[in-house]
Amino acid sequence: MPYVTLNLDTCTACQNCLKACPMGVFAEQGDVIAVVEPNQCIICRACEATCPSGSIVVED
Repeated sequence: MPYVTLNLDTCTACQNCLKACPMGVFAEQGDVIAVVEPNQCIICRACEATCPSGSIVVED
């Protein structure tokens, strides 16, 4: 099962991950981004590639 980590200390809430993730793993919650459906991750790593701050790590 994939493990998706989002570092809120470095995340800028740019929403790139929301747009890039085809499976809806991320969601906006207030003024922050959260990992809401980690089990849906297909390990495409699009979120990692689009994150300008390098705040997302996907491990398989």
